[in-house]
Amino acid sequence: MRVPSPAVTRCEGSLLLTGPYGVGKSTAIAEMGNAFEEAGIPFGAIDLDWLSWFDAGWNDERRSFGVLLKNLDAVVTNYLDAGVRYVVMALTVEHSWELDGIRSVAPEPLHVVRLEADIETIRDRLAPDPTSGRAIDLASAEKAVASGAGADLADHVIRGEGPVRVLVHEVLNTIGWTLDR
Repeated sequence: MRVPSPAVTRCEGSLLLTGPYGVGKSTAIAEMGNAFEEAGIPFGAIDLDWLSWFDAGWNDERRSFGVLLKNLDAVVTNYLDAGVRYVVMALTVEHSWELDGIRSVAPEPLHVVRLEADIETIRDRLAPDPTSGRAIDLASAEKAVASGAGADLADHVIRGEGPVRVLVHEVLNTIGWTLDR
């Protein structure tokens, strides 16, 4: 467990939102960030997909994830040094080795919440996105929903449907975090 510098407010822990592509993880952490800002609570938010989006000419899932972890370690260190109390992250996690890696660098306690939605909802969310990568994400989501990949890795499971603000408060209440200063 990392220890923040003495001048830093104590970190209360971290949250990892996981689940298939299109279930609302990134949207939820963005809304959670807005809620923390409105409450005046120091936080850091990280969409972990961006920490390993690169192409170095090799295709090795574990090696790419190692890069993600090095980047996450640096970002978490910077956030803690800046004085954040909460770190919120989003990533589709399907394997225990991925969760173990995140646990190795995330502030403790780490709460893992899986968001779920039916495949029709996911299709509706991903279909309007103009990027070509969304077709790949949708295929991955369909496979993950059908197989339940990663479902057993979460501490809590919440339906990722309905108003995002309501979802955020449900997640926060489930893990025992409040928006009190």
